[in-house]
Amino acid sequence: MSMCLASWSLLVTSASSPADTVRQALIEQSDRWFSWLVVSSIVVGVGVCLEAPESTIALRRWFRHWRREFDIPPENERSFAIPASYLGLLLVILGVAGEGIFEGLSSNAETALRAHDEQVLADTILKAGTAKDSADAAAIDAKTAGEKSSQASASAATASILAAGARRESDSLTQEIKDAKQQSADASSKAADAVSRLTVAENNLANATQRELAAEVEVNRLKTPRSLSNADNLSRALKIFSGTEYTLLTFSDQESINLTKEIGNALDAAGWIRKEPESHSVGGIAYFTIFSDKGEDAVPSCLEVGVNVHVVSQVPIAVLKAMPFSSSPKEVQAASILRQELIPSISPSDESNVGKALEVEPYKTPTVSDGPVVVCVGKKP
Repeated sequence: MSMCLASWSLLVTSASSPADTVRQALIEQSDRWFSWLVVSSIVVGVGVCLEAPESTIALRRWFRHWRREFDIPPENERSFAIPASYLGLLLVILGVAGEGIFEGLSSNAETALRAHDEQVLADTILKAGTAKDSADAAAIDAKTAGEKSSQASASAATASILAAGARRESDSLTQEIKDAKQQSADASSKAADAVSRLTVAENNLANATQRELAAEVEVNRLKTPRSLSNADNLSRALKIFSGTEYTLLTFSDQESINLTKEIGNALDAAGWIRKEPESHSVGGIAYFTIFSDKGEDAVPSCLEVGVNVHVVSQVPIAVLKAMPFSSSPKEVQAASILRQELIPSISPSDESNVGKALEVEPYKTPTVSDGPVVVCVGKKP
């Protein structure tokens, strides 16, 4: 009789359980972190778009310098493209960092959801086992009651009814187990997808960090003024051409003027003879006083990029190209060696610091200088 009452109690307490609020909260948390991950991706996209104007302006000025145009306007240091580009860089950094953080939070939420589903599955299996044991016990009680006495037939019928109810509950729990397994499979799929997105986010973060480091190196290079790293070595290498006459030209900014002075001092130490222009007859050309404050050594301006070495030769260019270097005129050899020695002597190191080739000009070509070797210290690349 006690077994029948236990089975009846099991049937009564098997009413449907309330909604799983814990699982719902975990799903909402996962969706919230994923939304922030999407927002971070949008921030990265906006940052990249803001960096585009400054890069476009720099590329346009480079192209005009490359074509050696002389009417290039000065850089506009008040341009809004500069703060916009910096804001874009900050947005890229924040967006990439946000992607990494929110991807990790989303992954943690998915992991917690999967653990909760597995716990629900374990509880459901336990309930199914208990229900099956109750059904088996009820069936045994009914059979025993029928064998002992016909007076227990009513109790046996009741036990059969309870057993049928228990079996129905067992079937219901079996279906719940199947549903829980399906939910667990879905959760596993979401977790795998989250891991994949996390990997992509980590790769994006690594790429962004690498771009940031490269940009920092380039910014440091642009901010560091050029100088001669070892003027004594340069002077020693050029002493074999002592007595070579040369003329200096310089770009109009202070950085180029300072480098012009260092190169001039190194050539003077090597015994080279600096020639100054005999007149200022070339209209529109500015002159700069570099080596004294008396205006006696005015250096004309030039509009080139990097340090370029020119040489004026009485020998036709075609003949110079055909003859061995050792047989070429002294001024051509001196200009060529000067260009080669300048490449490793200018700091910070940059392949565009010195022109790619020696510029040979025909004799008596109009020029603002009197020396056969002309060194134009142009704008920093």
